[in-house]
Amino acid sequence: MSEFRVKTSLIVENQVPSYVREEFPLLIEFLSQYYKSLDYQSGSSDILQNIDQYVKLDSLVNLIDSTTLTSFVEFYDTTINVESTTGFPDSYGLLLIDNEIITYESKTSTSFVNCKRGFSGTTTYQDSTSIDQLVFSDTDVDQHENASIISNLSILFLKEFLLKVKKQISPGFDGRDLYSEINESLFLKQVKDFYSSKGTENSFKILFYALYGDTEASVIKPSDYLIQPSDARYYITKDLVVEAIDGDPSDLVGSTLYQDDGFFEPAKGTVSKVERILRGQKEYYIISLDQDQDKDLQGDGTFSIHPKTRIITTTGIGVTTLEVDSTVGFPQSGILVVNQGADTQFSLNYEEKTINQFLGCSNITSEISEQEEVVLDSYAYGYVGISTNNVIKVRITGVLSDLKILDKTYYYEKGEKIQIESLGSNLSSNIANNWFFNVSVRYDVKFLQLVDSSTYTYRVNLYDEHDFVIGDSITLISSNDREFYGEIIPENINAIYTSNISGFDTKLAFNITGQGQLNTNIFYNVRKNISKVSTTNYPSLTKYTTNVQNVYTDLEDTFYVTSNSLPSYYNNPLVINDRSITFSGSFSGTQLVIGTHSFITGDTIVYNPTDDNNKLDLFSGIYFVKRVNNTTISVARSRENIFTENYISVSGTVSHNQFFLHDFSDDLLKPTQVEPE
Repeated sequence: MSEFRVKTSLIVENQVPSYVREEFPLLIEFLSQYYKSLDYQSGSSDILQNIDQYVKLDSLVNLIDSTTLTSFVEFYDTTINVESTTGFPDSYGLLLIDNEIITYESKTSTSFVNCKRGFSGTTTYQDSTSIDQLVFSDTDVDQHENASIISNLSILFLKEFLLKVKKQISPGFDGRDLYSEINESLFLKQVKDFYSSKGTENSFKILFYALYGDTEASVIKPSDYLIQPSDARYYITKDLVVEAIDGDPSDLVGSTLYQDDGFFEPAKGTVSKVERILRGQKEYYIISLDQDQDKDLQGDGTFSIHPKTRIITTTGIGVTTLEVDSTVGFPQSGILVVNQGADTQFSLNYEEKTINQFLGCSNITSEISEQEEVVLDSYAYGYVGISTNNVIKVRITGVLSDLKILDKTYYYEKGEKIQIESLGSNLSSNIANNWFFNVSVRYDVKFLQLVDSSTYTYRVNLYDEHDFVIGDSITLISSNDREFYGEIIPENINAIYTSNISGFDTKLAFNITGQGQLNTNIFYNVRKNISKVSTTNYPSLTKYTTNVQNVYTDLEDTFYVTSNSLPSYYNNPLVINDRSITFSGSFSGTQLVIGTHSFITGDTIVYNPTDDNNKLDLFSGIYFVKRVNNTTISVARSRENIFTENYISVSGTVSHNQFFLHDFSDDLLKPTQVEPE
């Protein structure tokens, strides 16, 4: 610091009236200690009083961030010997040795004196899980080996100030250490000279000396070694295909494109060219990034595809679950944008996801139709002009790249247009196809036949083989856009489990009922409705999809099956037995008649009363079961007490109290998103 400013803790005694000091002699000591907790370097009072000094470059560079122990430190040591205390505050600085934070009252040139051990404080200003929050740590006293590193926590906020200043005046150098012999303060003050010469040979020489101290760096230009038939320029670029969200991406030429929204790894690159293209009546842009800038990208420097999916079931206003083709690539919770065409879109929040559902959705203010596009509310951006007021936002899409042409591929050459036959592999093996799939597929109907006029049962004949199973819910969509909902039934209900497992006599036809009378003279297509959980005792599960969503392969005989791990069966709802028992009645003694139960001797159970006014004289908690018979149990405080027959005597009259297994006490029944190999 360039000047000394009086700390509040040193003058607080003179600010209190004498009669207060006489009547409350400990108040002065309390106030003094309180202001000491604010006046230490990096404390709130210290920053407020000295902010004008701290923001100066000379105060932010050449900081000493560590020193080294010169002796072993015991649990009770209050003096810590080090190589040097230069750069540390004179008093009440914060030290970090291993995992212990320490403060001290004073220092010499090689020691910290009157140390307070096992202290607490800020250890970093960037939490790894939430970059907008700092980490405040409480620590315990510990021993420390000789030569351990001592970190200077008192300068963390100065380093943050320096990082912010470097981001503002020297983008690209933030987060990087300059060469040790560089005068960092002078370099940052004159850094505009570097940017004014950016792209020239001198700018590269400045860059390499500033970062590595290399005075012999030379620039080799590939274009100098090429045979040039014309004056065409030579570019090395990385291309991204993007959609415009806000502003005109064509204005980004010469600007930097950033990706730093917290979900994807940070990346940035200089835009050298932007080309507008049309695909399927939709406008896209090819953004070419200067490949040389990859060396300065944050993280691994790779821009990520922003995930996109489509609605597979029409969703009404206020619904909390969205059913989509896939949620792969989306975070576990976040914000979605639904594109409804004609520049109409809205945002909604979701709290969790399964393989193909977004759950806990809110803010669905309009109906979402089948096939509408859903994207993550994420974007890459760049600034136009010298300020940050004009922001251009784009969404990065996925394209095929690095296509490998097989050796035995004939009549094709590089640059020729190709047509994609299918996305993924058409797998024919039994392991890939013998599953109950729950995918909203469509088939064109060849013709309908009336089978039973009393129940309006129809036989649906298709052009292609289907994957329906008995009990599937389907929607028939007529050529005049009417929809009829029905259910697939077996051709011979009595022979379904004996003649063939599918209940179909052909994979090109099936019987349906429940949709009412149909006009057999018009055209239809049939769509499978997504199956949901059917259960008698867990209604909270009925929002989840069942069976298998898809099967993937890595083309090396390894298969991955995506499923919520919840099945569905024809005419058989799931009956889930959690072995809990709800009981009511009057009780007295060591035997409790609770009704038919499935507990066995030795089970660990938890007692759960309704409330304090409706409970037995048992504490809510864990007990151990002695099974008397199928309706009666005794409870003990330990398994040893069961063998000694030391049971708890219970009394009271209750209604709807519960015993349930301890293993399930903190678990919620919900889908497990698995991709078994």
